Amino acid sequence: MKRDLKLCLGILEQVEASPKTFGPIEIGVNGYDEDTIGYHVRLLCDAGLLEGYDSTGVGSSGYRTLVMHLTNEGHEYLEARRSGGDAPSLVSTAQSKALRTIAKHLDGLGQSFTPFGLKIDR
Repeated sequence: MKRDLKLCLGILEQVEASPKTFGPIEIGVNGYDEDTIGYHVRLLCDAGLLEGYDSTGVGSSGYRTLVMHLTNEGHEYLEARRSGGDAPSLVSTAQSKALRTIAKHLDGLGQSFTPFGLKIDR
């Protein structure tokens, strides 16, 4: 399935507009089926823009994720888009999250991550 950035933005805006502060938020976007929405919700969770929990069952036809809320990165992304400033792309946001995750795991191994490579702290 191809990624639909318009759908991703619609999902983020719908979660932001939700009055719920606790519990799963129902996502529905006109013109998109449940499987397509589920796939894109999973992408947004992977990118660190949404907090969600996988609820995909054995017989599911696609991803099912309980969306809990926007993350701080999700709020920052939407605010940057609205302000006309330099909003990061969804791809660069996901890459940044991946780099932070790698750095976190390397720190646990006694190494530190720098933008120019890895160095071992001794």
